This record gives sequence, structure tokens and C-alpha cells, in this order.
Amino acid sequence: MAVDASEPGALAGVVAAAVVNLMLYLMVTKPMRRLVASLQSIGDGNLDSRTQNLSCRELRYLGDQINVMTERLDASDRDRRLHMAKAREIQQNLRPGEIDLPQLKINSVFEPAEDAGGDYSDVIVLNDSQVLLCVADVAGHGVPAAMAATFLKAFVCEAAKVTALPKRLILTRNSLGRSVSSKWSQQE
Repeated sequence: MAVDASEPGALAGVVAAAVVNLMLYLMVTKPMRRLVASLQSIGDGNLDSRTQNLSCRELRYLGDQINVMTERLDASDRDRRLHMAKAREIQQNLRPGEIDLPQLKINSVFEPAEDAGGDYSDVIVLNDSQVLLCVADVAGHGVPAAMAATFLKAFVCEAAKVTALPKRLILTRNSLGRSVSSKWSQQE
């Protein structure tokens, strides 16, 4: 762009435009790039990322809101990890204990697809000549599925105290499940 020096104020206009351009860069463009970089970092899972040193009130407000959102995401992530640790602990307690029978040797390997879920296996000694082998997968993942598997184990163990016949055992387990379910719905 050529500036005609004979035109009054032309040079002043160019200088003013350059100053405005520089101010916009320093006050808007550069801080916006920092905000975008912070958001990208948060999006990549870095919940320690915070925005800071923003030049104007509006961008500071936006940065503060991003920081609040990030803190909430971080708290939610910590809460999720705590719940998953509890679910893993619940699931580990569902695993069969040592079975001490001379005529039977049982080994198991447990490798969940995720942190925790509704996988359930058990070996229950019914009497001197019968052993009940249980393998189940409760629908879902996380704490709800781990809790459902805990209830399933409790129902099966209680049913095994009543009978050793497979058909009666399943009917007793289903009856126990319906009984608990109806008591919960009455309390709501």
C-alpha cells in the first residue's frame, strides 16, 4: 500500500491503523491464542491447565469460567477414579476363595476388560459330593454392575443354603431377587 505524502493526514491514518492493529493483536489475538491453547490442553486431558494473564475484562471473565469448568472436570475425574477403585475392590471380593477339596482343583484368572464391571464367578461347596460353579456377567460397567454382581453372589449363596438341586437353586435365587426388589420399591 502506497501512502501519498501530499494527502493531509494520510501518514497519520496509516500510523493510527498500525497502532490499532498492534493493540488488537496484543489485547485480543494473543490472549485468544492462549485461551485456545489452554482449551486444547484441557481437551487432551491436562486438567491442571489454567488460563491466566488475560488483558481485557471480557477475556478474563471467559478465562475464569474456563478455569472453573476445568476445576469441576478435575473434581469429577477424581470422583470417577474413586468410584472405580471401590468397584474394583468390590469385584475382587467377589472372586472365589480357596477351595479345599481333595478330588477337585480349581484355578482362576481374572482380567477385566475395564477397571471394573459385573463379572462374577464363584465356586460354592454344596455338600461332600457337590460343588456349584457359577459364572455370570451382569450388564453394565463400573460401580452399578459391581454392586449388581454382589447382590447376585449373595442371592446364589443364600439359595445354595436352601437346596443343592440346580432347578430349585435358580428358582430360590429368583425368588430372593424378587423379594428384595419389591421391598426396595415399597421404600421409594
